[in-house]
Amino acid sequence: MKLLRIGTRGSALARRQADAVSTALSGAFNTTTVIIESQGDLDLSTPLWHFDGVGVFSAALDRALLEKQIDIAVHSMKDVPTTMPEGLCIMAVLPRGSVHDTIIMASPTLLLEAMQQRLTIGTSSRRRSAQWLHRYPHHTTVPLRGNIATRLSYLERGTMDGIIMAEAALQRLNLTPQTMKRIDWMIPAPSQGAICIVGRISDQNIADALLILNDPVTALATTLERTFLAALDGGCSSAIGAIATVDKLTVSMKCTIHNADGSKAVEVSGTAARTSAHTLVADLVQQALRSGARALVSVARNV
Repeated sequence: MKLLRIGTRGSALARRQADAVSTALSGAFNTTTVIIESQGDLDLSTPLWHFDGVGVFSAALDRALLEKQIDIAVHSMKDVPTTMPEGLCIMAVLPRGSVHDTIIMASPTLLLEAMQQRLTIGTSSRRRSAQWLHRYPHHTTVPLRGNIATRLSYLERGTMDGIIMAEAALQRLNLTPQTMKRIDWMIPAPSQGAICIVGRISDQNIADALLILNDPVTALATTLERTFLAALDGGCSSAIGAIATVDKLTVSMKCTIHNADGSKAVEVSGTAARTSAHTLVADLVQQALRSGARALVSVARNV
């Protein structure tokens, strides 16, 4: 069997996701994993929204693909920019995990007292920060970087009262902190909870082999969410949430845009026939723009 070199970041979560892909492809390829460190992995002090350009977690893997150091790259899909480098494409989107965010508190009583207490909440995401501050304007949010173990350690040190993390990441690492609670009201990042595989457009034989891993429902939902994000020129500096729910006949979407401190927000939502899914996205983009979303994205980018 042909050797397939699978590129991934070096974190425990990234390796776990790459291992899942390797196992799924073991019947078609001999596989080996190649660790590629990204800019976001090497610089753990700068808030994500202060990085210049796009692809803070994916650019190094893109270069490795284009230089033929690896054959495919496995990503948390929310880290992949909506515009791919020339010569690369998303070849498969795996069945989606949880789309939700979670709050993990230093004490089980703190969340119950969140409306009264002035808490300090850590997060790596401007979207999470803005949505949290929109609901709890008396709280303070602070940048949170590092792998999952490092982030959890901030609670043990007592430097933060709570941290916000993706539920899918914790589930993939079999972590269930006792003080964890799902944030049902928070709108996730576009394509949150999904894993995608990126490859070279010219490698059609690999693309054909990866079709067995592609989940059409997840692929459609994440495409709609990423289309909304791209239409508003959003990225890691923006506070944009989008979630699409796809069933047999219909598609529903809910999208939010906040400024950086969460004091202003635009929310749009709608439902349409599955055959009109892309028209629904276009309609929601226009609704958001008429409600001032572009200004909120611009302000967030310049903070």
